[in-house]
Amino acid sequence: MKVGDLVRWNYYGQSMDVGNEPIGFIVSDYYDKGIRDEPYKNVFWMEQQWVRPINPIHLEVISESR
Repeated sequence: MKVGDLVRWNYYGQSMDVGNEPIGFIVSDYYDKGIRDEPYKNVFWMEQQWVRPINPIHLEVISESR
């Protein structure tokens, strides 16, 4: 996963393909001052119009950036 990828919320890999999952794109990495080993991803959620950090295990890439 990298900046610009289009992603959707996918909670622990559950099959949630019902068509209304939140969709957004990755805008940057998020580091939590050394608490976590792996950086979170700042995702701009299109429907809510906000940026929130989220653990990458909860994201599924829909389309990769160039």
